[in-house]
Amino acid sequence: MRRFAVFVASLMLLPHAIAADDIDSLIQQAESGNADAQFRLVKPYGQGIGVRKDPNKAKYWFSKAAESGHAEAQYWTGYNYFYGQGGERNLNKALQWYERSASQGYGPAQFMAGYVHQMGHLLGDNIRPDLAKAVHWYQLAAAKDEIGAQFHLGCFKYFGIGVAKNVVEADALILKAANKGQRGAQQFMQSKWKVNEKNLQKICDKHMNQCKK
Repeated sequence: MRRFAVFVASLMLLPHAIAADDIDSLIQQAESGNADAQFRLVKPYGQGIGVRKDPNKAKYWFSKAAESGHAEAQYWTGYNYFYGQGGERNLNKALQWYERSASQGYGPAQFMAGYVHQMGHLLGDNIRPDLAKAVHWYQLAAAKDEIGAQFHLGCFKYFGIGVAKNVVEADALILKAANKGQRGAQQFMQSKWKVNEKNLQKICDKHMNQCKK
């Protein structure tokens, strides 16, 4: 429960603030099956905003929102399984939830779905690498300006990993990510004219492994 409380606290950074007098209406909508209302109740119950603080109800509405098809709740469910927040770490379940969210067009979930397909075999739980699926999700996430996806896909294209080698497209993707602060992309661009291709590959490998737990 402590880990879930930490997760709920992180929702304070998300734009779901509501006035206390809106809680009753929100509860009615949530009980009627409205996924957005269900997700928006997580923060009030988790933080005690307009209602008595109740982590169990926060967790309940969070789960209901994910099951009801709320893309962001599904992403965070995948996140919890990926990192073991709340107790159980399960990469297969993480991937299922990431892909449910990704299928609705949620960029962060598209990136993580690609990441698990690319790197899951190094993380455990008998996840088989599937570069075709990794490329698929990275392409969609990169189009939404997910900088991690831009960097990973750029590395793929630069070295011909799972896709045809295309240095021009790779440079464009990695430069976009670098300009938005992606550290691996920044190191790659800074090193491009100073080191050989083998060392550039090491930069990609190092930074693509950073989600590894």
